[in-house]
Amino acid sequence: MRVVREGEAESCAPGLAALPGVTVEPRWVPDSEIAGLVAAARAVVLPYREASQSGVLPIALALGVPVVATDVGGLAEQMGGGGLLVPPEPARLAGAMGQMLDPATHAAAAARARQAGQALTDWPGMAERLLAGLASLLRR
Repeated sequence: MRVVREGEAESCAPGLAALPGVTVEPRWVPDSEIAGLVAAARAVVLPYREASQSGVLPIALALGVPVVATDVGGLAEQMGGGGLLVPPEPARLAGAMGQMLDPATHAAAAARARQAGQALTDWPGMAERLLAGLASLLRR
């Protein structure tokens, strides 16, 4: 597991860096590196306690990388089925991360991530849905 985040990881997860197979990179990630980091991942984990959105989530979906995220803020709407969404509880997050290690679960989540990512770049489709929503509001 590779943890890349600004700030000290030990304050949030004491002992994390000492676990076997875990690499912690406490640094700011410039925009120019984000796509490369995400593309190299088997899955992206977004363990938020609160969030309105995450710029990393649509990048992961656009790259076909499945996401494990906590169900806070607007993440559920962004997810589009491209991964596993769990309550913001450590045990549930750990369980979903473990599920993502299963080849069948990972393959299905990656396929859904690719679909969700394709929808993100379907500008005509988005415009059509927006117009339909606006028309519905105007009819009320």
